[in-house]
Parts: sequence; C-alpha cells; structure tokens
Amino acid sequence: MASPLVYDADLDCLVPKYGRNWFEHHDKRSDLASPAVHAGGMPAIKSMADGRIYETKRNYYKSVSRAGCEIVGFDKNWQEHIKPPQPFGGDKAHEASIVADVKAATEIEASKVPSYGPEARRLMRKQRRKARETV
Repeated sequence: MASPLVYDADLDCLVPKYGRNWFEHHDKRSDLASPAVHAGGMPAIKSMADGRIYETKRNYYKSVSRAGCEIVGFDKNWQEHIKPPQPFGGDKAHEASIVADVKAATEIEASKVPSYGPEARRLMRKQRRKARETV
C-alpha cells in the first residue's frame, strides 16, 4: 500500500506525508566541525556541603552553590596561602581570639535559656511582661 500524499506549496507538487526530508545535506549541518558535547559524569563523590553523594558534575555544582559555597580550581601556587606550622604554643593572638569567641558564644547561649530557680522564674516573668507590652 502506498503512503498518503500531501500537497507541498514550496515544491508545488504532491509529496509523501510521512518520512519526507527535503533539506539539502549542507542545510542540516552546523558550521562547526562537531557538536560541543560536555561529559557530565564523574566518579561518585560525597559532597561536603550537604553530605549527599553525586555522580554528575551538574548536580554537584548546583548543590554546592545552593549551600552558599564555591568550587575553586587547582591553584598552582597553593603553598603560598598556607601558614608554616608554629612551634608548640605559638601564635598566641590566634588562640586568644578563639578563647574570646568561645566565651562570647557561651554568654549568648546562657542568656537565651535561664536556669531553673527563683531568680530564673522572676527573669522569665519579666521577659513575658516585656513581650506583652511590645505586642
């Protein structure tokens, strides 16, 4: 059985309805030598940003950027950014800043939830009154 025919206005004749391809060979091809295909696969790795395992670069990069992080490339002079090791007990300023940060964090956490007792109950009542006044 012959396939159905349809009228083609450009060719001004009847042409087969299915399977027709009236383009010249060079019209279908790109000017590029070959298409740019980027392989998306990679060995499975566990992301440090969210703890999931990824097997494609695209999904891994999206998860890292979603977490607010950045992927950096290979740096030829990576050793210039690393401080040499300090002798035992060295870099006192750094240790002092860590101690100050820890003290500040413990003060903040201690101020959030008062311990139980009569003073704590008074403080909680005072905080409730203050919250009602602002509302």
